Order: sequence, then C-alpha cells, then structure tokens
Amino acid sequence: MPLFSDKAATGKQKKQKFWTKVILFIGAGSFAGTAMVPVIGGIIDSVRQPTNEVARNPQADQEAQLKQQEAGFLAVLEREPDNTNALQGLVQARLALGDLAGARPHLQRLVELYPDEQVLKDLLAQVDEALARTGTTDPAQSPTEAPETP
Repeated sequence: MPLFSDKAATGKQKKQKFWTKVILFIGAGSFAGTAMVPVIGGIIDSVRQPTNEVARNPQADQEAQLKQQEAGFLAVLEREPDNTNALQGLVQARLALGDLAGARPHLQRLVELYPDEQVLKDLLAQVDEALARTGTTDPAQSPTEAPETP
C-alpha cells in the first residue's frame, strides 16, 4: 500500500506543480503585457507624429512666430526707442522674414548707438547692397550713403 500512496502523492505533486506553473505563466504574461502598454503606445505615437508634422506647414508656423516677435519688439521700441535688445531682435526678425527695407532703419539706429561695432556696419552695408540689387531703396536714406568701413 505504501507504494500506491507514494504514486498518488507524486501525481498530486505533479498536478500542483503544473497548476503553479500555469498560474505563474499567466501572472508573468499579465505583468509583461502591462509593462509593454506604454512602450507600444510610444511606438504608435512616433509612427503617427511624422504624418501630423508633414500635414502642418512648419514654414508658416515659423513665419507666424517671427511676426509675433516683431510685434513684441515694436511694442517695446514704442516705450523705449533706444532699447538695444529690442532693436537687435527686430532687425533679426525682419531679416529672417526677408524684410530688408524694414530692418534697415533699425540697423542704422544700432550703428548710431554702437559706432565702433564693425559687425553692425558690415551688416548694414550688406543690407544696402541687397536693397540696391533688388531696386528697393529706403526713402530716408539711399543705399550709397552707407557709412564707410575702415
């Protein structure tokens, strides 16, 4: 009889081990599946994101941002006409927008405020040359009246 009971106990232990493995497998699978949800979501978002960026026009967004910056700098310059940060920002924004004629008077003001800055003088000369090439001139000052560079 002892042999029969040992076989039964062994069979019972095998059954317990089987169910323990099944429950362990289900638990591990659930844990792994839950952990993978953010990863899968990130992959799906990264696949969708470029198509959304292609649909938008990044150049139009940049132009709108530059126009907002330009308006902000103009508002500062109304209060403080000699604010060099606003003058520099406005010149950069207008040059980025391609508005050479609009950038020129503010660039000229920067040259007046900082006569020793060769970079500003060179930039003013380049703007004047570009305006002369395109045939656009500033009514306040002709391109040939640009300050000489030493």
